[in-house]
Amino acid sequence: MRTKKEKQPVRHLRLLKPHRFSKDLSSEKESVVFETEGILKKLGSPSDLNVPEELVPYLEERIQKAGGSLRILLNQCLRKKSLLVSIQFHFPRKKIGYQKQKLRLVRFSFRPFDEDWIELRRLSFFHGISMCRMFVKLLEMEFYPISEYASKSISDGENLSPWQLRTGT
Repeated sequence: MRTKKEKQPVRHLRLLKPHRFSKDLSSEKESVVFETEGILKKLGSPSDLNVPEELVPYLEERIQKAGGSLRILLNQCLRKKSLLVSIQFHFPRKKIGYQKQKLRLVRFSFRPFDEDWIELRRLSFFHGISMCRMFVKLLEMEFYPISEYASKSISDGENLSPWQLRTGT
């Protein structure tokens, strides 16, 4: 008969991986490094982006074109919009603009690169909107390159104020 004091070794599947045999898990705390186009990037913590339902087919198509990864798509969107990213100041707002509640948002979970997530946070702060809404704006700018409300195209290379970029006028 077995007594309660006798403990059977418990083997979980995660302990069977070769790098997890020892009890010292300090090496696991190091972040994973991912290489894109010759540049090493650290993977960030898990994050979520909420995208309106009508943009989901376009987003899934863009994810496939970006190599099947939302983190690479975010990286590409931020690199393409260098004019928006280069803004170094903002106009303080009383409130942060979030997406409308009745949009039927779809949640996308992924692990963004740390630098890209910081850049998205900075960009959304400068424009006074949430990070999810900023990502949707980046997607919309790619989907609809020239806004019907814009008097001048952003790609003209002219110096536009942040207010003109934010409102599209």
